[in-house]
Amino acid sequence: MSTENDGFILGVIKNCESGEEKSFRHYLCVTDAYMKAYVKVECTSSYTCMDNSMEVSIDCLALGALGDVFELGVNFLTTTKGRDKIIQDLKTGSIWLMEGDLSVFCEDGVSYIILYLPEYKKLPPEIETEAAIAFKENYQHEEET
Repeated sequence: MSTENDGFILGVIKNCESGEEKSFRHYLCVTDAYMKAYVKVECTSSYTCMDNSMEVSIDCLALGALGDVFELGVNFLTTTKGRDKIIQDLKTGSIWLMEGDLSVFCEDGVSYIILYLPEYKKLPPEIETEAAIAFKENYQHEEET
């Protein structure tokens, strides 16, 4: 990946499984976009990056301000020790308060909401119970709509 002086990031993304490569050009405009939400962990995976740091990627459901449920990706960049703690804490089905940098990634007409470099903390039991009800009652699966 290279950065030009004009603010563009240029690079190539390679799919390690298929070998397919895709060039990209992105104008970097860092904003203060930030998000705080109750999230329910659906699936956790981790990867070793080229610089030997670790990325933990989590598929979650999140609650909007009025209890609406949406899909959210969460990405941590960490060390091996940090990865182990994140995976130990963020078990499938657990509910947390997370906050971090917000981004929306669009590919092939589909938008993905992603929370980068988040912090997380456990909810008080009474809020966790209420959030669990909202996740159960308000989540609309695509097959049902």
